[in-house]
Amino acid sequence: MDQNTEKILANWNDSLGCLYLEAEAESAPILQSLKSIDERYANKSLVGKGGEKEVFKVLDTVTNRQVALAQPIKNTTDAYEHFLREARVLSSLQHPNIIPVYDIGLVDAVPYFTMELISGKCLKDLIGKASQDELLEIFLQVCDAVAYGHSKGILNLDLKPENIIISEFSKVQVIDWGLAQKSQDSIRGKVRGTPGFMAPEQVDEKGQLSEKTDIYLLGGVLYAILNGQPPITGQSIDEILKNTQEGNISSGDQAIVQSLKSVLQKALAVEVENRYDSVALLKSEVSRFRQGFATSAEKAGFIKQLLLLYQRNKVLSHVVLIALVLIIVLTSVFIFNIRKSETAAILSKQEAQELLKLYESEKKLSKSMKIGIREALRNTLRTGQIDTEVDKIIMSSSRRLSKDSNYEVAKTFIFELLKKNPKYVDAWQHLGFIYFVELKFEKAAHALSKSPLPHCQEIARLCLELYAKFGDREPSVDEIAEIFTLPIKRSGGWDWSLMHIVGSYATRHSTSEHAALVHKVLEKINPGSSIVFNYDPETEKLSLKGSKALETFVNIHAEQFNYLTTLALKELDVSGLGEIDGLGQLEKNGVKLIR
Repeated sequence: MDQNTEKILANWNDSLGCLYLEAEAESAPILQSLKSIDERYANKSLVGKGGEKEVFKVLDTVTNRQVALAQPIKNTTDAYEHFLREARVLSSLQHPNIIPVYDIGLVDAVPYFTMELISGKCLKDLIGKASQDELLEIFLQVCDAVAYGHSKGILNLDLKPENIIISEFSKVQVIDWGLAQKSQDSIRGKVRGTPGFMAPEQVDEKGQLSEKTDIYLLGGVLYAILNGQPPITGQSIDEILKNTQEGNISSGDQAIVQSLKSVLQKALAVEVENRYDSVALLKSEVSRFRQGFATSAEKAGFIKQLLLLYQRNKVLSHVVLIALVLIIVLTSVFIFNIRKSETAAILSKQEAQELLKLYESEKKLSKSMKIGIREALRNTLRTGQIDTEVDKIIMSSSRRLSKDSNYEVAKTFIFELLKKNPKYVDAWQHLGFIYFVELKFEKAAHALSKSPLPHCQEIARLCLELYAKFGDREPSVDEIAEIFTLPIKRSGGWDWSLMHIVGSYATRHSTSEHAALVHKVLEKINPGSSIVFNYDPETEKLSLKGSKALETFVNIHAEQFNYLTTLALKELDVSGLGEIDGLGQLEKNGVKLIR
C-alpha cells in the first residue's frame, strides 16, 4: 500500500471515529458526560464553619445534585485523622435521624467527606417559636438517633440544639458527630464538649464516658427546649464547668409541670447511677407525658393518676362513669397490678420497691376518694338521675379530701371543675372555704363572692376585713385564735370551718407550733378556765388542766369537731377536770384517756 493510500485510509478512520463519538453523545449523553469529568465537586461555596471543620455547598457533577462537603480547618495529621474518624463513624450509622455520608476522599492530599445538604433550621432557632408539643416530638426523634447510635456501640458526646437540624419538611437529623467515640473506648485526659451541656464526667479528665453521658446530654437538650437556655450557666467557662461538676442546674421556668421537672432531675443527675438506664426509658417518659400519662420519675400518686385519666377523657359517657366507679372500687388491685407491670417493664428493682412504698402510703388518700365516690353515687341513686359526667363525683371527692386535710389535692379537683364550668357555684363556694381555712383571705373573698348564697357573701365580707388587717402575711398564733371569737357560727353554720383552720395550720407548721395554736384556741373558747397545756410531741402525750371543766371545746353538732383530734395523741391526761364532752372521738382514735 502506497503512502497516499495510507493517508486516505487514516483520514477516513478519523472521520468515522468522530461520527461515532457524535452518535454516542447523542444516544448516551450521561455516559459521555461522566467520561469527560475532570473535577467531581464544583461550584464550591462556604455555608458553615465550626471549631474543627468547615462545610461547603458543592455540586456533585457525578450525581448532578447539591451536597454538603466538609473539610478540616487545621492542616495537621492529627486533625486529618480526627476528621476522617468522624466520617467513618457517620458512614457506619444509617438512620433517618442521622445525616448520611455519601463519599470520603482526598483532594490535593486534604481529606473530605460529603453528606446530605439539609435546608432548614436548627432546633435552637425553633425554641420559643414552635409549640412545646412540636419541640417534644423533635426531641423524641433525637432520642431515636442516639439510641440507634448506642445500638451500634457509638456515643455522640456533643448533643445540643445547634447540632439538631429540622428540614423544611420536618425531617429531624443529628448532624455533628465530631466527638463521637465507641462506647468501649476510654478517652480520658482531655475535656471535650460544649460547656453548659457537658456531663460532669466530661468535665473530669478522669471521668468514664458511657451511654449515660449521652442521656445527660439529652436531658440538657430537653432542658433547653423547656427553658430556652442550657441547663448549666455561669459568668465564665470555668464557672460553668465548676457548676457542671457540682450539679448546679439553673432554676429555669417555674411554670414547667412537675412531670417534666422530675424527668429533667433524673436525666441531669450528677451521679451516673441515678440517671435513666437507657435512652429508651427517657424517650418513654416524654412520650407518656405527651399522651397525658404520669411519668415514672415523678412517682405520681393515685390522685394524680385519676386526674390525668379525667383530663384525657373530657367527654365522659354513662359507660365511662360506670368504668370510673369500678376503677375506684378496685383501686388497690388496679394500682398494684399496673405498677407491678410497669415496674417489671421499665424500672429497676429499687425503683419498684419505692413505688410499692408509695402505694402503701397512699391507701389513706385513696380511701378518702372512695368514700367521696360512694357518697356521690348514693345521692345519684336517691334522686333517680344518672349524670353523664363526673362533676358531682369529683366535687364530692374534693369535699372528702378537704375533711381529711388534703387541701392541695382538693383544690386541684376544684380547678379542673372551674376550668370546665367557670359558673359552678358549689365549686367556688368550696374553693372559698379551702382558702379561708388556709388563711388566704383575699382569695377566699374572691371565690366566695361568686356564690349568691347570703352566708357566702357574709363570709366574703368578713374575709375582706381580715385581709385589710393582715394583708398577705399569715396571722400569728394569737391573731388566729382571735378569729375564733368572730360571729362565724351565725353565717350558715360555718363554725365548722374553724376546726379546719387548725387542721390546715398543722399541715404547714411544726408540731410544736400546731400545739401552741390548739392551746390558744382552747383558751379563747374557754375564757377564764386558766388552762395548763403540756404537750410532748415525742411521746405524743398531753396533760390538760384547768380551773373549771372544759365543756365547750367540742362543737355540739358533731364529735369530730374536737380540736384535740388534730394533734398526734397517744395519751390524754384530763384528771382533775370536770366532765368533758366529745372525748369519745379520741377513744375511737386509740387515745388512752387518764381521767
